[in-house]
Amino acid sequence: MVDRSFDAARLEVLEAIARGRPLTVVLEAIVALIEAQSSSMACSILLVEDGRLRHGAAPSLPRSYIEAIDGVEVGPDVGSCGTAAWGGEPVIVEDISTDPRWAAYRHIALAHGLRACWSTPVVAPDRQVLATFAMYFDAPRRPTAEELAWVDAATHLAAIALGRSHVEAERACLEAQLRQAQKMQSLGTLAGGIAHDFNNVLAAIAGNVSVAKRWLSDEHPAHELLDNVDIARRRATDLVRRILTFSRDDEPRREAIHVEPIVEEAVKLLGSSLASRPDIVLDLADAGAVVADANQIHQIVMNLATNAAHAGARRLAISLERVEVDAELARRSADLREGPYVRLSVDDDGSGMDAATVERVFEPFFTTKAPELGTGLGLSVVRGIVKGHGGAIDVESRPGTGTRMSVYLPAAVEEAAAAPAGGEDGARGHGEHVLYVDDEEALVFVATRTLERLGYRVSGFNSASRALEAFRSRPGAYDLVVTDYAMAGMSGLELTRAIRAARPDIPVIVTSGCVCPEQEKAAAALGVREVVCKPDLAAGLGPLLRRRLAER
Repeated sequence: MVDRSFDAARLEVLEAIARGRPLTVVLEAIVALIEAQSSSMACSILLVEDGRLRHGAAPSLPRSYIEAIDGVEVGPDVGSCGTAAWGGEPVIVEDISTDPRWAAYRHIALAHGLRACWSTPVVAPDRQVLATFAMYFDAPRRPTAEELAWVDAATHLAAIALGRSHVEAERACLEAQLRQAQKMQSLGTLAGGIAHDFNNVLAAIAGNVSVAKRWLSDEHPAHELLDNVDIARRRATDLVRRILTFSRDDEPRREAIHVEPIVEEAVKLLGSSLASRPDIVLDLADAGAVVADANQIHQIVMNLATNAAHAGARRLAISLERVEVDAELARRSADLREGPYVRLSVDDDGSGMDAATVERVFEPFFTTKAPELGTGLGLSVVRGIVKGHGGAIDVESRPGTGTRMSVYLPAAVEEAAAAPAGGEDGARGHGEHVLYVDDEEALVFVATRTLERLGYRVSGFNSASRALEAFRSRPGAYDLVVTDYAMAGMSGLELTRAIRAARPDIPVIVTSGCVCPEQEKAAAALGVREVVCKPDLAAGLGPLLRRRLAER
């Protein structure tokens, strides 16, 4: 029968839980509450973490005994606590010296004067075993009804305390993820804004270089200087594109692509994103095409390589090959099917993982890293991307020997389409009248000169309102409109809406320093079929105009 003093002490424990006292303090208070009922017993609470028993509270047990059993893997015949945690049921051992469940640990217990042990699992509402509560005695014995009542009270209190602790930990993790998501969203917005302005400058550089080279004779020494300027411009363009790929969260765009250049691009970015970069060795065979989203494949490479670096890898080998998955290989994963795949493998010589960690490595929020290195979503995101592409991911790892992550992506039935051949013949106009609008005067100058050289007539404006006024005065005089997306005063979409109201059949091309799905959707709603990135204008605007005019 539980007396009033016991009830009062139990209420104090509940108050400590409600006040958010540290978990270790609460667990020790629970143990002390039960031990106060009898001087002949010692109690312990062992936490169940990753399939192992971890010390929670045991103020009266010898430290040497606590250290001996800390980290023991749960399972059948693992003493009272390991067996109770494994089966989810109470385990009453009346005599440790004879009970077979203590065979492997009997010498430890007897050496510390422990002869009986009753262990009960602490279970969450979803039936997950969170911990075990154990009572030890220095002589063989069986429990009384009163002692079983103490056990029920202890496990109930422990379940409340651990449940609250888990909820608080999960909430903290979710809050950290929210902060990270908000930070990445802000970074993407900032990067997009910078990219738009920066790409305006790059487009002007590219266009002016192209025009200047046309005006020079083939032997002019300035060609070499202009080539160097264009090389620097291309490097800057590539840098902006890589920053955007890393920071924004675009909707998937799946098409037949080759993975080799995406891996190479990700490795370039890793050099500036990792505090301590491992030596990276690439073995990228011509593996053929996959139908995939390039940004998401880029994210896979970044996440796997970053994870390896955080595991202490000094050397990283990334390989790509085409493989034929047979029945034996398909049995390695429920997501694999027989047939052709492109396999991306990331091998590292880091710390490696044990079997229990490998089993949980793709669980959301599961991580073995320090809080500042990650919150356990990287690999779960990778697995989600891979599964979304109809592929599979396989892990091979052992502690101290490193890890191999193998990503299988179904090979494309058709190879990625080759880029169209260059040349001006397919880009030349035949006197068509183009209305070109951009609030960057330098871009209006370059585009006008470029298109006029290709045989178009161009009316260029750096003011959307003046361009609209000119169009409304003679809507039938123009064959096509090219407008910037983001302009001061009137946006490109507002200009497009006004132009289409005056003449619905006029083709419109929208340009932007930073193209994103939201822009394309908004433009498509107005009947605009093309949203193009500005740095490609010098080489790509002519063919684009020719195609749109031919479609009309």
